[in-house]
Amino acid sequence: MKRNYVVGLWGAAALAAIVAGVLAVSIAQGGLFPEQTQPMSAEEIERELAAAPTPEDSPSDEATGDEPTDESGEPSRGDGELETAPDSAATAANEKLITTDGGSVMARCDAQGDGYLVWWVPEQGFITTDIDRGPDDDVEITFKSSQTEIEVEVECEDGFPVADIDID
Repeated sequence: MKRNYVVGLWGAAALAAIVAGVLAVSIAQGGLFPEQTQPMSAEEIERELAAAPTPEDSPSDEATGDEPTDESGEPSRGDGELETAPDSAATAANEKLITTDGGSVMARCDAQGDGYLVWWVPEQGFITTDIDRGPDDDVEITFKSSQTEIEVEVECEDGFPVADIDID
């Protein structure tokens, strides 16, 4: 009888450990009941793109070389920095998606021939610095990691963005 009791307690303890492990992993991966997310529809994407600022709507951002921080002292993303690049970055005739090992940037030229950085996304391990978003005759952004610095400078030629990429 005592032996059955010990085996039963051992089995209950093993089951409790398994349940606790499964719960811990579930919580670590987003909770017990994660919020359901759905991909954006084409209409939602169009609304988001239409709401994005144009060069005429946005003030000129001159980079100071200092990385902006939030209240916690952590680096904050600039107005045009996204966490991930849009799945289908539709480009107009006056836009160009520029992709480097350090990140991606969408550049646009306006009717006056000035360039503007619409959005940018650094790759994992990179941060953005020295951002001159524009509108200006030449706009630039630098993707920087602990080992690499990639400067993307964009000028408009015949109303179309042309990139000069310098890797250090």
